[in-house]
Amino acid sequence: MKFHTTRILLLSAIISFFSLNTLSAQDYDTSIGVRLGSANGISLKHFVNRSTAVEGLLVYRRNGFRLIGMAVQHIPLGRKTDTYLYFGGGAHIGYNNLLVTERTHYEVGGIDAMLGIEFGLPRIDASLAFDIKPMYELWGGRGFSGNNGGVTMRFWLD
Repeated sequence: MKFHTTRILLLSAIISFFSLNTLSAQDYDTSIGVRLGSANGISLKHFVNRSTAVEGLLVYRRNGFRLIGMAVQHIPLGRKTDTYLYFGGGAHIGYNNLLVTERTHYEVGGIDAMLGIEFGLPRIDASLAFDIKPMYELWGGRGFSGNNGGVTMRFWLD
């Protein structure tokens, strides 16, 4: 029952992010890049409207992998700027200890939040983002983890 309630809350949060209509404009629609920090991996980000993006992350953490899906709202910091504050939420699934032979691997899954700042670098068609991403593992993990930070460099595809 707890898992069903979590899905409803997650779906409600995603719908609310898509319904926000902040007047901002990114210089790109889709980008791909590398994330370094407490979990290292790749990031794919796509804007579904002028201020809301969906982001997928595939990261290595605790000798295993996680697939993370996020909905992220962007707010410009100034009138004519390539700098944005962003926040959002999502969920993750994956495995811990997948790459350690002496221990059994186990599935993990939970909810994620994200708060950060993104600097657009239009001269090189890229952006640089700094964020914190606390998470709560609903099964198979250690509960709340607030020490997830990272730096992501993404290159614009269009």
